[in-house]
Amino acid sequence: MENLKIDKEFEMLIPSLTIDEYEQLKSNILSEGEIFNPIFTWNGFIIDGHHRYHILSEHPELKYKIVEKEFSSRFEVLSWICNNQLGRRNLTPENKKYLIGKRYEAEKMSHGGARRGAEFSTDQNGLLKNGMTTRQKIAEETKTSEGYVARAERFAKGVDAAEKTVPGIKEEILSGKIKRPEGVIADIAKAPEEERKSLTENLIFGKTYKNPTPDVIQSIRIMGAKMRDLDTSGDVESFLETLELDVEDHIVSYKFTFFHNPKLLSSEYFQRTMAVMQKMVDYIASIKPEECDASEH
Repeated sequence: MENLKIDKEFEMLIPSLTIDEYEQLKSNILSEGEIFNPIFTWNGFIIDGHHRYHILSEHPELKYKIVEKEFSSRFEVLSWICNNQLGRRNLTPENKKYLIGKRYEAEKMSHGGARRGAEFSTDQNGLLKNGMTTRQKIAEETKTSEGYVARAERFAKGVDAAEKTVPGIKEEILSGKIKRPEGVIADIAKAPEEERKSLTENLIFGKTYKNPTPDVIQSIRIMGAKMRDLDTSGDVESFLETLELDVEDHIVSYKFTFFHNPKLLSSEYFQRTMAVMQKMVDYIASIKPEECDASEH
């Protein structure tokens, strides 16, 4: 049996199997006496077939086949893994969103997701030579929208931040066992390091925030950070769609906050809560058309 290498980042993109699913896969393979689907590798690292390789390590007598793939960068490998896994039939909506987000992240890092072949190479402006942006291409290929792709990337970053803080929670989120608004999960990646643990733990206990007033302020700070991080590589209409969806995410997040912290809207705290929210109102009122015009020069 060939000794293949495991890359943790690659492996983390592979949706987990339940115990029953794994046992069924193993039973099928053992009954055939052969692993029919090849194990795909890149530079000796497994990029597809982790579960099959694990079964092979337990039963080295099995026949198997390895297919070595060629990629020009690690980011191309990450994109390929995500796209390959998106072809699975049993993905949860959360898993699909995570994989699309990770694919978008990888392809942006790979300068527009250039693939082998002229139709996917990029010009000096970062556009694909078919005239599409990376986000447009992924949206078309995954039958989603550009706004969905942008939100999926933020969701994926939030899931990764939560997993780093509380190992094991990623599987709970992607399996659908933990269901929270995607904006709440995405916010974890934008929060300061020292606040991520409490935010992640609150996902488990069904709360959005522990301490009302500081976290409403944090939500506004996070929203500002999101506005700065919006991908402006697409056209104006795409940007507006993403901006609109982002604002809707935050409205959901605020509603969730008030639902789980009703005292914020009680007579005791109402004025203070509104004073905090007024900061966002004041910011919006301060935006002038000339500021937008100046940014284009």
